[in-house]
Amino acid sequence: MHRRSFVRSAAPTVVVILIVFTAGAHPALAGTFSIGPTAGSVFGSATGFFDDDLLAPGPVAGLQAIGAGVPSVNVNAVSFGHSGITSLAAIAGVEFSVAHGSFGVAGTALAAQVAAGEAGADIFHTALGGSNTLLLDGDAAGPGPIAPPMGVFEPTTPPPPLARPDDVDAWDTRLLPPAGSPVYFSIDSTTGTSDAVFVGPAGAGYDTGGVFYAGVVPLGLSVFPGVNDIDGLVVVDNDGLPLTFTPGVDLVFFSLTVGSVALAPSGATAGDILVDPAGAALLGIAAPPGLPGIAFTEASMGIATALSELDGFDFLIVPEPSAVVLALVGFVGLLVLRRRC
Repeated sequence: MHRRSFVRSAAPTVVVILIVFTAGAHPALAGTFSIGPTAGSVFGSATGFFDDDLLAPGPVAGLQAIGAGVPSVNVNAVSFGHSGITSLAAIAGVEFSVAHGSFGVAGTALAAQVAAGEAGADIFHTALGGSNTLLLDGDAAGPGPIAPPMGVFEPTTPPPPLARPDDVDAWDTRLLPPAGSPVYFSIDSTTGTSDAVFVGPAGAGYDTGGVFYAGVVPLGLSVFPGVNDIDGLVVVDNDGLPLTFTPGVDLVFFSLTVGSVALAPSGATAGDILVDPAGAALLGIAAPPGLPGIAFTEASMGIATALSELDGFDFLIVPEPSAVVLALVGFVGLLVLRRRC
């Protein structure tokens, strides 16, 4: 009888431990990405996908949502949105892609993939301690380090003269949300308004149904006029109004391409993660008046040199304290019950 009671109580105990320690982890290597301009992408040219189609990683990348369906729109930043982030301590890590021509700090997975000529087709993970690991590999075939596949082409596939690495542009750690859910996005400077964030409904044509969400003034991109190109994006909807950006409550984290005029006045590089000015104040981040603040430096992610460019990125979120407390209370309760048995 004692042994039977122990078996019953042990299984729930394991479940509780898993709840506490795996919250915020990547869900089975799922995710959503877009590829760079199809003019330079073998994958896009061979499959008929466009620069605003949203894809899922796998042995062969799968289509999740069709964009406008024209090659003239390049969606280079996507976020399905987070909520409840009011401190950088809530962010446990970052998953990211980089543009070809970027560099990694010596000893990191990014540095190894750069040496192999494959970095732009991959997804990396960092715990923000100055290093990174390879999470997803473009074709999972080497010659650099290997990880589960994105399902895109890298320099060795197909063989020359067609060989040209695909560029993983936008990235969100999750699969496409249910139809009608908000999809935040930005487009590049060659195809439209590159210094604003839009929001559209999840599903086919998400970008054709997009509406304006946040522009140059609240993002801190109006002080120095010129071209600013948002390259990576995470939106935090804290006010529960997904179509309305409320500065000082909601947060917009973003990166900018090399050459964006707001970088130098902000003291930033194209490898840094920035946050809107009111968001910087909320998070306690020092920033020049009216300009975005630096939330995470490229060095904290194991990215090297000011010539590197952070493409897509998303956050892994620390479990809310209330959720952890509830799990721990449940764990203690199970131990008490087991002792009584």
